[in-house]
Amino acid sequence: MTGKLIIFFTLSISHFKVKYSIKYLFRNTEKIQEKVDEIYKSIENWLKSQLLLCVFIGIASYLGLNILSWIGYDIPQKGVLAILA
Repeated sequence: MTGKLIIFFTLSISHFKVKYSIKYLFRNTEKIQEKVDEIYKSIENWLKSQLLLCVFIGIASYLGLNILSWIGYDIPQKGVLAILA
């Protein structure tokens, strides 16, 4: 999972370099340019969904730890644990 995230993050940063390299290799083939754009759109959507999932898991963890403290199991540093989750 972490390897995929690093690869996708690197590709998203170097978007213009990759597009230029592919354009240079395949000599302005429109079909290939469209495929590269589709790939980058997929990467962008994946990164957005991962970020949303991380936020949701953090909030759910924090709420769960708060509920545990209400019923008597006091857990210190709930916020830190939720961020780590």
